[in-house]
Amino acid sequence: MTTEQFDGVLLGIAQGCRGGVPEMLDVVFGFLARKTDFYVGSDDPNAAKAMVDAAFDKHKESAQVEAKKKKVLSNSVFETCF
Repeated sequence: MTTEQFDGVLLGIAQGCRGGVPEMLDVVFGFLARKTDFYVGSDDPNAAKAMVDAAFDKHKESAQVEAKKKKVLSNSVFETCF
């Protein structure tokens, strides 16, 4: 499974959230509360938070790497124009 396979669905949700990322996160966590056992499915009361933290850390690192690549690329493109 690649996470990109859900981009269309998630983009639709994001476009419907006029409150931006905070609203989208609220929608996702609300869904998890209403339709899954995400918050109560483990004997460990911190399991859900640990999953969120792990996913956040994983994607934060890759987002920072991509942002650095884009910055270097945009700087090099800018420099070649002048």
